[in-house]
Amino acid sequence: MSKVLIFLLLALPLRAAWWKAEKGESRVYSDISERAARETLASINSARRSFEVVMPRQSKPPIVGFVLSDPLFRSVRPDKNVAAFYQSSALADFIVVRANAQDRGRATFHEFAHLASHHSLGVPLPPWLEEGLAEVYSTLEPANSSVRLGISIQEHVRLLGNKTWLSAQELGSVAGGSALWGDEQRVALFYAQSWVLTHLLRLDSRYRDGFAGFLREMRAGVPQHEAFPQAFGKSYMQASADAAHYLQRGNFPAVMYPLPPDSASATHAASCSGVEGELAFSRLAIAAQKPQAADSIYQRLSQMKRDPQVLAGLGILSMALGKAESAKEYLAAASAAPDAEADVVFEYGILLRDEGAANWLPFVQRAVARNPLFAEARFVLGVALANQGKHSEAIPHLEKAAEILPRQASFWQALAFSYFETGAVEKSRVAAKRALDSATKPDEKEAARVAVDRPDSRLKEMDTFRPGVIVPESWQNPKGDRKTEGQLLRIDCLGPSARFFIRSNETTKAYWVDNPGKVVLKNLSTVSFEFRCGDQEPRAVIVEYKSQPDETRGTEGMVTSLEFQ
Repeated sequence: MSKVLIFLLLALPLRAAWWKAEKGESRVYSDISERAARETLASINSARRSFEVVMPRQSKPPIVGFVLSDPLFRSVRPDKNVAAFYQSSALADFIVVRANAQDRGRATFHEFAHLASHHSLGVPLPPWLEEGLAEVYSTLEPANSSVRLGISIQEHVRLLGNKTWLSAQELGSVAGGSALWGDEQRVALFYAQSWVLTHLLRLDSRYRDGFAGFLREMRAGVPQHEAFPQAFGKSYMQASADAAHYLQRGNFPAVMYPLPPDSASATHAASCSGVEGELAFSRLAIAAQKPQAADSIYQRLSQMKRDPQVLAGLGILSMALGKAESAKEYLAAASAAPDAEADVVFEYGILLRDEGAANWLPFVQRAVARNPLFAEARFVLGVALANQGKHSEAIPHLEKAAEILPRQASFWQALAFSYFETGAVEKSRVAAKRALDSATKPDEKEAARVAVDRPDSRLKEMDTFRPGVIVPESWQNPKGDRKTEGQLLRIDCLGPSARFFIRSNETTKAYWVDNPGKVVLKNLSTVSFEFRCGDQEPRAVIVEYKSQPDETRGTEGMVTSLEFQ
């Protein structure tokens, strides 16, 4: 049975004009104007200086910003209710702002707070605290030699004064998959309440002395309901009640910090080639796990194979789009260049490894030498050395990878394994605890939990713990948990996504296609299959999908494969 990727007619128009602004290791691309790029770069640089004082980062990968028109922004955004977002990747940190966002400057500071939290705190925080910190820090006001923290957000004050609040339990239990995120009004309340509660904890005299300890306990993996009273001497519920009185009082304290001088170089801004802008955007789309947003770029650039930068971009994009043969061709040519970028050399090495070639490891080593901050390459090199029994050599690479991307459970798991093998049992326990705190998958959690509880066990005998072949999630096709058989009647094209209507047993139901490039087609002989938006000539299909009912979209779940009868 053949499996091919589905490509819907959802391609975005290509942008002929891009602008770029650079200062130090930060750069911003915009498809709007040079001014937009300059302004956002200035905000990023101000945030960088300010956060060196209030939340210094342990590692500092380059920062790439984007100010995007609405169609391009919608194609890569993680959620429909966001005006900006932060995305980490193996080589850079991305801050992306919609051009018509109400306050681009504050949005940029908010996302920089997520960036700083990612690199300084290391473990995910409860959503109310993660977003509350970002909102509090979004109001940082640098001026000459000082920065002010604590300015009130009047739109939040007005909203909380006029609306019924979420209960404290609701606020504290909001998670990534919560239904709240589909309700714009409840999302606004969530951000406003998270802001006022965090402002209270961070700056009010009754709580502020315990805030650092609270973060420390959270980083150590202590559950929220235990860490809160330990740090503040009050329960979360008591603090939530205090937050309502805090708002009514209206006296929001602020604090001033001395600001270090700006050590970055001068700003350079100008138009850049459409190719450079499109290649930069494609890297963003891959990092955001929305590679289909760059499919139209791939189609155009595939006609320009003589340019080494284009070859490199096509190779990386081919990998993300699941075009393995094309990826090998492009990456082989691009990696042959003496100045080939680290991720190009790395991806080619991974392709060789997955084919069973013996000469793959030197490419990974070359990638690390080319960019010592390339966390994923460090990780793979460390795992390879560990699998050869060279744990003492593996540990520095794994430690550096975990320092750069501290929320990657697999990095901590591998480090715990190598620590154990060198006799550093306590370090192994600590690393396993960090893996447990960062884990998002059941097998990751179980492996880390065993290592924490039984550090004297032979971790190398645990198949779920031993580092193996690492395949980025963006390369893998998702799997469904249910199937339905019926007739495809209609396709609604909604930006980069789509909604399929399937009639089965006299009932028509809708199914969501978030990422067309990840849907597998079965029983087709062609490399791609073209769907047209709108009503379809009825065609018998079997739909495999993840059961994720969404009232807002009116869909039953997320489509993972279609089999045509």
